Amino acid sequence: MAKQPVEELPGMSVPLSQAQSKHSDAKGKEPNRKLKKDKELSRKKNTDKHSASLESARRAKKHPWSPVEVAAVMRHFGEQIRKGKLATMIECQQCKKAEDPALAGRSIQNIRDFVRNRGVTLKRKQNPG
Repeated sequence: MAKQPVEELPGMSVPLSQAQSKHSDAKGKEPNRKLKKDKELSRKKNTDKHSASLESARRAKKHPWSPVEVAAVMRHFGEQIRKGKLATMIECQQCKKAEDPALAGRSIQNIRDFVRNRGVTLKRKQNPG
């Protein structure tokens, strides 16, 4: 026994055939719609294609801070870290110049980031939760 196509569903004011004709374009074809899978696949293709070149170009390799470098920065910014204050670029430049052999491999921004990160870590340990 073959089922008959349903022209009108309960609760619909317009028959199904008329509703479909409203949403199709002038030529009578279905509108061009991409599925969610297509978008995800195209996004994956784009990121995979460029990820290797962008990552190496934009991101430097991480270098862990040695105890000598940490001690040098803490001598200058220990109090500021405890107070939760951020070091200025000028202060970091003075620190780098004063601790020349120890901080020669670090940029001013590296030193500033270290001070901020230590302050955030200390604050998190003091106020758990």
